[in-house]
Amino acid sequence: MNKSRFILGSAQLGLNYGINNVVGKPTPDEALELLREARLKGIRVLDTAEGYGTAQEIIGVFQHANGKPFLVNTKFSVSDESLSNQAKEALETLNTEFINVYFYHRFHDFVQYPEIKMELIKLKGEGVIKYCGISVYDNDQLKIAAEDKTIDVIQVPFNLLDNFTQKGALLIKAKEMGKVIQARSVFLQGLFFKNEETYPIKLEPLKKYVRMLKSIALESSLDMASLALAYVFSRPEIDEVVIGIDNTEQLNLNLNQSEIKLESEIVKIIESIMVHPVNLLYPTNWS
Repeated sequence: MNKSRFILGSAQLGLNYGINNVVGKPTPDEALELLREARLKGIRVLDTAEGYGTAQEIIGVFQHANGKPFLVNTKFSVSDESLSNQAKEALETLNTEFINVYFYHRFHDFVQYPEIKMELIKLKGEGVIKYCGISVYDNDQLKIAAEDKTIDVIQVPFNLLDNFTQKGALLIKAKEMGKVIQARSVFLQGLFFKNEETYPIKLEPLKKYVRMLKSIALESSLDMASLALAYVFSRPEIDEVVIGIDNTEQLNLNLNQSEIKLESEIVKIIESIMVHPVNLLYPTNWS
């Protein structure tokens, strides 16, 4: 079972998130029902952030009312407010006793404010947070994070196109350094499901690669979501997978899809795909 490797992402609960999102965020009641269903189905960990709109508040309402609360990972950005105050405010908002993983949301903050590391170490010592993490985007950032002793957990984009061929050596290095690796953007923010005719001009070079994936899925008798999840779960370097979900139907579907096992030959075909230019794999470059 892969349920223990699932982390429920909450960006969709507080924001209109994703390039293929035409519905918008769920209502608060719908979001709470999704959290109830996730907990019932065995999901234990949530991923959120200060910058995810109302997501932290919704999680806090659930945590307060529910007898089986989640572990919560959240992200911070450096501001005029001390990190200690930010963390304690997050505890109150999330209605949790401690932050499971406290992530740098922006790599820039990690580089620009080295003194924050000492604050994180202090918060760990006080039991306010359990682990320190960082959210990275590209291989240069992944390499630096893997070598930093302060970091326990690295959250990194990983999917059918931003695949093991693109960053496998660095993932192996990070594991050798004792890091926990979380994969996010497994559907490339929904791009894999977006109608090709509606791709922004800037992303047109990605069409041929997505067509390759659709061909692989067809030959494997799988839909794109199943292929995407099965591929990410096939890599032993990936400890946990962050999945953003809009409704309970998606949740149940993704849980079922995560049980699919890919043949080694299919994995090899996927990893023969090398996207050029590689910067198109990072949604921060899409606007």
